[in-house]
Amino acid sequence: MINLSAWCYRNLLAVNDLINNPEFYEVNFLDNSHKYEANVFLKDHLRPNWVNSSEIYKNCDGSGTSIYKNIAVFKAISEALERLAFYDLAENKEKEYCFDKNPTTTGMAAFPSFSKSIARKNARVEAWERWAIHEFNRSKLPVLMHKSEIQNLNHYEIKIPFKESHVSLLSYKKIIFTLMVLQVE
Repeated sequence: MINLSAWCYRNLLAVNDLINNPEFYEVNFLDNSHKYEANVFLKDHLRPNWVNSSEIYKNCDGSGTSIYKNIAVFKAISEALERLAFYDLAENKEKEYCFDKNPTTTGMAAFPSFSKSIARKNARVEAWERWAIHEFNRSKLPVLMHKSEIQNLNHYEIKIPFKESHVSLLSYKKIIFTLMVLQVE
């Protein structure tokens, strides 16, 4: 079976009722590689007023990264549609998916690909992430701290029993200096 969702996403690049025009830009990484980053914002009437603002993701509803600009945009569109589904489920206080306990889209993955095996792999990895964060919050999984080459960045790994994947938590401390000038007479 071939999944044609990515092909259909091109319809969302024109004027539509779901998303605003995607924004994208090139990002340079510490290893000197570069990729494209895309952000997608749902139309205002689709965003609940309880949605928190985020300093990490520019308050966008979907973001995507890839070496290819179109894949980055498709990932961002997919994530925005996931977020739309989440908003609907969370507003209905859906308990089946634990959105009442963790009202986030952590662990959701719907990025389509032409083969269902890739979509399933992504969904499995995202499910492990959601499970690991729940178990970490319940103190059921050990955590390792890794050295970081980036000043003020802490990297923690939640140890999970699946060899195919790793779950990391990153914490960046923003240092704010206060300069006090004392006048001596």
